[in-house]
Amino acid sequence: REWSNEFRSRVAGYLITGITVLIVSVPAGLPLVATISLAYTVK
Repeated sequence: REWSNEFRSRVAGYLITGITVLIVSVPAGLPLVATISLAYTVK
């Protein structure tokens, strides 16, 4: 069974969007994770 070009482009768009969200959110969340883990270890 062949996939249509519209389906392929839609799936590619979703993948690119998901990867972009991961790349942007991981560095933004790192300081928060470090702060929370330090706060728990200091207790």
